[in-house]
Amino acid sequence: MSKHYQPVRFPIEAYNNLLRKQTKMNEDASKLLGKQVKIPFTKIITIMSRNPLFLDERSLIALIKKRKGKVYK
Repeated sequence: MSKHYQPVRFPIEAYNNLLRKQTKMNEDASKLLGKQVKIPFTKIITIMSRNPLFLDERSLIALIKKRKGKVYK
């Protein structure tokens, strides 16, 4: 069974952050195993999406798209 991919719009900042995370995970895995390893980028995205994300109330409200005339405190 083949995997199906869907093209999505992805912010450059998020992409660069995930690339840094991928290189860090590759380095850590290489140190543990004692040989050069490569973790696919798709697996990094899948793993990151499965882990819970904890946000405080202010951070959550900051993510909301603000509308004209509405003020969130």
